[in-house]
Amino acid sequence: MAKSLDTWVKAGGTLIGTKRGSLWMVKNNFVATEIIDDRIDSGLDAPPPKDKKGDNKNPPPRLSYAQKEVTEAADKVRGAIFASQLDLAHPLGFGYRSTDIAMFRETRVILGRSKNQFATVVA
Repeated sequence: MAKSLDTWVKAGGTLIGTKRGSLWMVKNNFVATEIIDDRIDSGLDAPPPKDKKGDNKNPPPRLSYAQKEVTEAADKVRGAIFASQLDLAHPLGFGYRSTDIAMFRETRVILGRSKNQFATVVA
């Protein structure tokens, strides 16, 4: 799939990656940048590995269903809002009148700036 997608991009197609898709794009050389924070692959945001059949050596502790909401909430990143600067001359900035923009982040994926000086639309 990556090979046919690469051909499509080189022919002028536009590929947009968000959240885990952006990690895939970096790892498959669609984006030339570094991954600064990759907690998804380190397991903090990944689903737990499936137990092998019959592996009951370390079963998880039993919790009451009443604890479900509080327990799961502790594992989620709810998000944060950051003040950012928008490049109004960039096509993605079309229609905005102010360079000040609020960015909502709800993922743990952090990528470095692009090596292309014109590709960073919001900083």
